[in-house]
Amino acid sequence: INGTASVNQTFAIVGDNITVTAMPENGFAIDNITYTPAGGSTIDITIEKSFTMPDKDVTVNVTFKEKPLDDYAIGDINGDGDVTQTDKLILSRYLAKWDGYENKILNWDAADINGDGDVTQTDKLILSRYLAKWDGYDRYFN
Repeated sequence: INGTASVNQTFAIVGDNITVTAMPENGFAIDNITYTPAGGSTIDITIEKSFTMPDKDVTVNVTFKEKPLDDYAIGDINGDGDVTQTDKLILSRYLAKWDGYENKILNWDAADINGDGDVTQTDKLILSRYLAKWDGYDRYFN
């Protein structure tokens, strides 16, 4: 489980290009994507995420794995792989003590943007200015 997967066609004919879309839940990453033609061998398509429909029915399988806690980007507070306005919103609401927002911070090290060991308004300010593309703030994120 730990994510969703879909294909661009549920009915295909020989030669059609089938694309697999996989969306891991927060804290998870794609482990592998495979397809198996009926009576055939499993083929890994984790990199390509697509295949050409053979002349047999296929089974597509997607698995997800938990991201290690040390595999994170500074500022990626929700663990989705990108530093965005959503991360700023979560951090802002956590600091304003909105109910439940402490559970939306996947990795506290990612939220401690200035690395001082505490998640504070300063971290929110740095993140806000980074997202607004202020000069010099990218140094916290590289």
